[in-house]
Amino acid sequence: MATLDELSQHRNWFRGSPDFPFTSLVEAYMVDETDLPTTVSKIVKPVDEAYSSGDAKKTEVLLWDLWYTILWTAKKTSRVDPADQKPPAAVLDPSTPSKGLTKLLSLLENLKSQPDPPFPSIIDQKTKDNWIYEDGKLWSVLNIFGPATREILNDSPGAGSGYEDLEIGGWENLNAFLAHVTRREIADMGRVGIFELRRALEQRHKDDTKGEVPVKEARKVRAFVAAAGMWVIIMGEELWARKGEKKSEKEGAESGVRAKGDVITKERWKLWIEKLEFLSCREDLDIDTRELAAQGAAILMRVHT
Repeated sequence: MATLDELSQHRNWFRGSPDFPFTSLVEAYMVDETDLPTTVSKIVKPVDEAYSSGDAKKTEVLLWDLWYTILWTAKKTSRVDPADQKPPAAVLDPSTPSKGLTKLLSLLENLKSQPDPPFPSIIDQKTKDNWIYEDGKLWSVLNIFGPATREILNDSPGAGSGYEDLEIGGWENLNAFLAHVTRREIADMGRVGIFELRRALEQRHKDDTKGEVPVKEARKVRAFVAAAGMWVIIMGEELWARKGEKKSEKEGAESGVRAKGDVITKERWKLWIEKLEFLSCREDLDIDTRELAAQGAAILMRVHT
């Protein structure tokens, strides 16, 4: 059976390069061969040196590879621990991250807490205007983490990825990681969650008979509900608290099910509940997808019914 690493080479997915130090550093950290402070120190040093020297190109290349490495590692890291390894909190609260994702979240959180490197003492106007230097910050804003996330999200089922169990599992892991990143306020990836919910619950999916490998509609639904479900389970009521419509006379907030952007209206929230309830009863879906849909509907109903 192929692994995600093997599939990534075949499908040319976004991931860290072995030509840079970050892949080996993060891999060693994830298997406890190096501790968190050592890993962070070794990651930060080359990036800080490039940044403070005014080398925008090298800084950018290093940051792209670092974030790709962390996001790719998230994709490969199971969102849940084996049943016999779950801590008590995870049994009571399914939103608890696995030990692996917890380690990765700690790494990202620690990187964000690092002091920003000194701004270059000598820098020309063209370099100063480069997006790497435009706000004078690096770690405190997780410089270009957002753009790197958008790139790796292109490797989604039906786009850069297929619908094999392994690919769906990786997509689920990645969305779980981004939901935890958002919940912990390390970075705001909330728009990703809303996009996944809209794709799973608002779009119509059809059988694909034209590709090399035919894909049934139920298979697509499984992939998209798996990702959307991670956001519902992990963020829960916070989705509404952060992104729910907040009407005011001045704002004139758009309402309705089809409100644009990352607005969550009451109508949209109700539609999501109804769709999840419907999916939980579809006998042609696998039991895991149906249970996830039922769990998601129950969580959303805590806010609006």
